[in-house]
Amino acid sequence: LGLDDLAEKLSALGLSSALMGRYARMDSALPEPGEREASRGLLVGFTDCRSTEEYDAFNHWYDGTHAADVLRSGIYWSACRFRLQAGDAPEFFACYESSRPGPEALRALMAHYEQHPSPMDPICTIRHVWPFDRRDEQSPME
Repeated sequence: LGLDDLAEKLSALGLSSALMGRYARMDSALPEPGEREASRGLLVGFTDCRSTEEYDAFNHWYDGTHAADVLRSGIYWSACRFRLQAGDAPEFFACYESSRPGPEALRALMAHYEQHPSPMDPICTIRHVWPFDRRDEQSPME
């Protein structure tokens, strides 16, 4: 998911002015997506690290365990992370793309976790998680 693609999707949702410019894409250990699939759903999550002293451990867990497990599920095919640069908002924001509609993909991920639990680390505080749909190939995400 390129930054321009993300900005376009968030703009269609009316979120780009609230997010873009306040968050910068992070260098991370997340794998680059392979062959791109048609994006029908987008999962957006906002999190905070419990303390600044645990920042490195938080990012290691997030990339190496949490996001890796989300991608390994096969439900989402790309992931990218951003960090707050200015303002009063959650420190981190992540996006995951799926070939399934947003709510369907999130339900499938939760069902996947029932069979294959992914450990949550107490250093991560989840602030918001939102799934979004694409109405069709010609329309913006809902």
